[in-house]
Amino acid sequence: MKKIIYLFQLVPSLIWAQTTFTEADFNAMNVRYLKNPTAFIQNEATSNFVYRGTDGIAYDKAETIKVYEILTEVSREYSNTKIRQVGANAVLTSLIKHTVIIKPTGQKRIADELLTATFVHEKNKWLLQSATHSLPSGDLVADEASVKKVIEGQTKASYDKNAEKALSYWANVPYASYVLTSMNANLTGYEQIKNTYTMFMKANPTPDNSKIETNYTNIRIQGNTAFVKHEEVFTSDKGIVTKQNCYRYLEKINMEWKLVGSVVTPMPSVKTDDEVAIKKVIEDETQAYLDGEGKKLLSYWADKKTNESASQSLITYLGQPYAKGESMEKLQTVVLPNLKKQDLKIEREDFEIRINKDMAWATYTQKAIANGTVAQTIRETRKLERISGEWKIVYVGEQGVK
Repeated sequence: MKKIIYLFQLVPSLIWAQTTFTEADFNAMNVRYLKNPTAFIQNEATSNFVYRGTDGIAYDKAETIKVYEILTEVSREYSNTKIRQVGANAVLTSLIKHTVIIKPTGQKRIADELLTATFVHEKNKWLLQSATHSLPSGDLVADEASVKKVIEGQTKASYDKNAEKALSYWANVPYASYVLTSMNANLTGYEQIKNTYTMFMKANPTPDNSKIETNYTNIRIQGNTAFVKHEEVFTSDKGIVTKQNCYRYLEKINMEWKLVGSVVTPMPSVKTDDEVAIKKVIEDETQAYLDGEGKKLLSYWADKKTNESASQSLITYLGQPYAKGESMEKLQTVVLPNLKKQDLKIEREDFEIRINKDMAWATYTQKAIANGTVAQTIRETRKLERISGEWKIVYVGEQGVK
């Protein structure tokens, strides 16, 4: 009986003798952790220690130590820290803002996370038993708005030919990826994306003033990552409409959403839409000629040295019935500056268009009518190419019809 009484007297004294785990204890551990994370995990974590990151992957003690081979902890700030202790075990929750440096790239990352850590008192000291980082509940509406702003800003800057601004929407990470099927471009790594952007915009500095419409079909945000599927519709100042399907992958880095992946594929054009666009190019180019507007006429042609024009009327200017290369440049120099407005009405018949992907061939009979009388009848052949979504003339040939 005396032994039983003695045990009841001993148990309360053991409980009260237990060391209390305080926030001050935790802060002191954090100082040691920041000084040398590897040594801290090695010496102040239990043998069965487990770390789980925001990606949900669990790491044991040895695997956790290896993490510090690729990153350096710079700082940690804690807030709203709560501790609950039961005997030799304690659970801590806290909001944490921490800054790390990714060693291979030197990139700084700042993240807001929720820390849940467990501690156990062994051999007269507190040891870290587990640490779980999770993402605090965020404002989904605000995140969606920010993601859209990045996507639309990057597209607009690209069309404005502002390389620096366009690149500002990308994450400077080696795993960034950009696939643009219309240009057969498959870029990997921020540096390659940067170099390609810079080179392309230097070669094509003229801004594209097309109206841009973005239609979102799917936005999925999970923590610090976002997947977006959307369609972009471009309407040029000539009324030509092109569309492309886009798939974007973004990450929230240092509290900002950044692009890390982009796949852009032109949507197949409906043939009737292409036929309408091709006819409009031909009609507008002819009208510019009749209006005496040489500069406008040239805007409907591709900017290629392989452009060609074939007509018996060219013998007067060039001494030969065709113009190509240097003779095409000479034709433009001689004829275009001296164009005069002509009061003619154009009619076309037997109009046929054949389209093969980004190439088109058009034939028709054209009549020039002056004062109600047919002044000229010719058979014309046009070849066009789709360049950056717009049909451009690369060849015209004509033959008189009796």
